[in-house]
Amino acid sequence: MKIRAYAKINLGLNVLYKRDDGYHELDMVNAPITFYDELYIEKNADMVFDATMAYVKKNKNNSVLKAISLMRAKYGFEDNFRIMLRKNIPSRAGLGGGSADAAATIKAIDRLLGLNMSLADYKEIAMQIGSDEYYCLFERCARVQGTGDIVKPFQNRLCCPILLVKPYSGISTKASFKDLDVRKCDHPDIDAIKRAMEDGDYGRFVRSLGNSLEASSFILDGNIKKIRDELLIIGMDASVMSGSGSTVLGFSKDEGILDKAAVIMKRQGHYVRKVRFLLSQVDMLNR
Repeated sequence: MKIRAYAKINLGLNVLYKRDDGYHELDMVNAPITFYDELYIEKNADMVFDATMAYVKKNKNNSVLKAISLMRAKYGFEDNFRIMLRKNIPSRAGLGGGSADAAATIKAIDRLLGLNMSLADYKEIAMQIGSDEYYCLFERCARVQGTGDIVKPFQNRLCCPILLVKPYSGISTKASFKDLDVRKCDHPDIDAIKRAMEDGDYGRFVRSLGNSLEASSFILDGNIKKIRDELLIIGMDASVMSGSGSTVLGFSKDEGILDKAAVIMKRQGHYVRKVRFLLSQVDMLNR
């Protein structure tokens, strides 16, 4: 079986406060994009896992193997699998690559073994792996709240190209949250972003984008702020960091501006890719 694991971007990320359990209460607008890893999964006599990129961990901490381990514990199956991960989404990018891989694995094993998992079953497994895995199961634009455990899909009516620019360096989510001052950081209007996308209002959309983690991530890696500022100088309508970084998103309806920015960013040695919003998929989780 071949299955795609779509990357996600954060268009609005508002950190509301730090909870008593040590996690942060979040309010976000996430969107899947036309950029993905590919997983090839089939039943096999032994467990075999390989990936096209050397940096991918092949131990129990890998999100794909962790998903299988959790499913094995819940459902008691003895089947083994041969898995090849064709990795395209960069790591430490704020694009949810590892989370998307885990979500795709959960879906694939469900199909292969005929487990007929419910939405609650999906959520139980996903939330034990990380905070983005549950959202990545939907492959739809959604408002995501809490610690990632509340996902409310909505219809996006915007259609515009997006430029992804990632410096060579990366930032861990833990480090970005550690230095965050919730009292002083930006708090974007998540309602406004969601309404703009639902209405197809591009002007209001680009005016509303924001990310509470930008300030702390800029301190950790000055390249992120430099990229964001340069994209605006080149002519982007808006530029914002995705997740905890380090990928910066550039928005413009003018393909020429995106192409110009792509050339400049590539010359500076950054990872660059032009994408679009992923059109709504058939909702596998609406059972």
